[in-house]
Amino acid sequence: MKVKALREAFDILSSQIPREFEEVQNENSADIKIKFVTGQHSDTQPFSRNKIIYAHADTSGILHFNDDTIWKVYENGDKIMPAAVDFNWVALHELGHVLGLPHNNDIKAPDSIMREDYKNSVDARGFYLRPRLDLADIDNIKKIYGEKVVRQNRTGAKNANSKCSEYKSNTDIIGNNLINKPGQPENCCGFCRVTKDCEAFIWNSHNGGTCWLKSGSAITAPADGFFMGTI
Repeated sequence: MKVKALREAFDILSSQIPREFEEVQNENSADIKIKFVTGQHSDTQPFSRNKIIYAHADTSGILHFNDDTIWKVYENGDKIMPAAVDFNWVALHELGHVLGLPHNNDIKAPDSIMREDYKNSVDARGFYLRPRLDLADIDNIKKIYGEKVVRQNRTGAKNANSKCSEYKSNTDIIGNNLINKPGQPENCCGFCRVTKDCEAFIWNSHNGGTCWLKSGSAITAPADGFFMGTI
């Protein structure tokens, strides 16, 4: 479960910047080295039972999780366990540090994943809601790495002449909803081309990446972190 949560955290970050992450088995060839450790370990920042530190990371590629922590990999809608710590939230937060994001305690960004104080990610009813990057996080990481260049997936066409437009960034389509499917930006064009009545689509980082298929694109609106395309 923790491995899956880490992969999803990498995907959330990769969806916003021109970086792709590849899992390797040989630690010596890894740029980011992830370990679950306790107490004194292989660096100068030991974990202590007397001080609550769930993990630490830096831009050298070190990411250590405190294995004395009671970790929980939640799913959307789960009830929060008071004694457990949300592994999804901590993983995304610490990977942000690895990629150069500092803490963000700005009162204008109360939902930033980079806030210094850990908090449970919940919806209005108090049930679990998977953490994601907010607009401040997206803006800050793009300042470091630049905009993601989206390449289209042109498999599964409706017909030989059916192609998708160039993707337009930071744009949402209002209404005209058909269905949504989990996926990354390059998947959305193919999904739309094999879906009845689909003429357009948007992508955002909801639940690690979601393609929202639309029957039209007449009304659009600015939306940070969204990609829009049409057939």
